[in-house]
Amino acid sequence: RGNTFPVMSLAFSPDGSLLAMGGWDGTVKLWDGTRRPELFTLKAPSLAAMFSADGETFTVAESGRIKQFDMTTGEERPERNGPVGKPFQFAPDGRTLAALAASEHGTVELWDVDTGQLRVTLKSPLHKVAAVAFSADARMFVTVHESVQVPPGPRPLRGPGGTRPPPQQPPPKEPLPEPGVVRVWDVASGKELATWPRR
Repeated sequence: RGNTFPVMSLAFSPDGSLLAMGGWDGTVKLWDGTRRPELFTLKAPSLAAMFSADGETFTVAESGRIKQFDMTTGEERPERNGPVGKPFQFAPDGRTLAALAASEHGTVELWDVDTGQLRVTLKSPLHKVAAVAFSADARMFVTVHESVQVPPGPRPLRGPGGTRPPPQQPPPKEPLPEPGVVRVWDVASGKELATWPRR
């Protein structure tokens, strides 16, 4: 059996021999990836999970914390600070963690896993990040933004005297977001490299 609670994260070890399954109950179960017996359970809430390239380190992230485990001994390494917002995923090299900023839904933060420090903040005028992805070499990062539905304007007023124009509305404090787009960023500098409409 797998987790009896909803699954929040999944990760295979590089050689495919282990499957890590993070559950809503605050545990991560490690399974044999071929024969399927459960090997052991880690007490570690996990919204994102990642094995190191050599398979010797397992890293999990939740709001505010990054935890690493030695897969040889099973011992937990010193805990590091992590993003307060929702962790999205790790870069393929395991050195960077992408997370949605807690205060701004259109902003993604890139955190250094080894130091627990915020490296780069990627800001977008859109209000919602729908998906993210790293390039295979972890040098580029992609964000997919949902379009925002603009509420309809005020309707004309109808009364005994006929139809009157709708009352004037103050201009929005911020510009309305563009349609859904894909943005490509440079991980090292946080510079936006390209933007194109999502089709």
